[in-house]
Amino acid sequence: MNLKLRYLTLAICAMLSASGYAEETYNFELGVGYGSQKKDDGTKITSLIPGIAYYFTPIKSNDSEPFDELAFLQRSSDLTLVYTNMTYETTNFNKATLNPFLVSGTFYIKDFAFELSNNSFSNTNLVSKTDSTKYIGIKNNDTSIKLGYFIFPKSLLSYEYSDGKATYTPSSSLGTTINPQKTTKNSIISHSVVGLENSSSVAFDLNYSQIKQVQDKTEKNNEYVFAIKFYPQSTFFIEGGYKINTGDSLSDKGKTFSIGAGYAFNHNLHFQISNDSFTVDDSTQQSSAKSTKVGMLYRF
Repeated sequence: MNLKLRYLTLAICAMLSASGYAEETYNFELGVGYGSQKKDDGTKITSLIPGIAYYFTPIKSNDSEPFDELAFLQRSSDLTLVYTNMTYETTNFNKATLNPFLVSGTFYIKDFAFELSNNSFSNTNLVSKTDSTKYIGIKNNDTSIKLGYFIFPKSLLSYEYSDGKATYTPSSSLGTTINPQKTTKNSIISHSVVGLENSSSVAFDLNYSQIKQVQDKTEKNNEYVFAIKFYPQSTFFIEGGYKINTGDSLSDKGKTFSIGAGYAFNHNLHFQISNDSFTVDDSTQQSSAKSTKVGMLYRF
């Protein structure tokens, strides 16, 4: 091989190598999701959810690790922004549009993980279906902080504290006042990924939460969550979950079953779908609900 051809060949190989590297790593995720929920009391909620995440350290895509656990396994810190366009309608109030906006960040420092998030929406009026002069203004703000430690290389144990406040402003024509609702939640959360044979793996989540709600009275509930996500191969998963809520708030007290699946068409494009079914213990509360979510994710 003459010298010029050799250099040309080396240059082409270098470009292909660089291109391959670019395709096998990513710093951004763009996602869009759609969700719907129906409750026994007639409440209907639909949501369109676009979002973006930036990872400070490039994440390597490979076929030996589960595609939905890469950021966790490689401990890549991120900043995430999510906007929700939500329509909300009840039997008493007309359809209204709520626009929650979520800002969150997860940061890994050696064997520690730290997460901070805020989710809020500004005042929105829920207008009566029988009299348009009667309405209730509502706004909400939720903040959470989580601190975790890797007790094993692929197992994170965390404590999370969240604090939320919903404020209500009724129109004067209603002739009443509504106290704000304050919710605090203390949770112990574990997340683990276990590798199996032939690029298969399983992810486990175990959560315990103490929930306190204060409005006209104080109500305390406990929540227990078990979820499992099985990857027969790194590009596909099926998942299931079970949640039990016990305590004072009768509308929240009950059981939730969850199922879902996800598939990676390639290292860049992913699809997920899930369904949740909540059954309240006291049917007179009419708070049982069914929810469905679908989403697409693109990494680059």
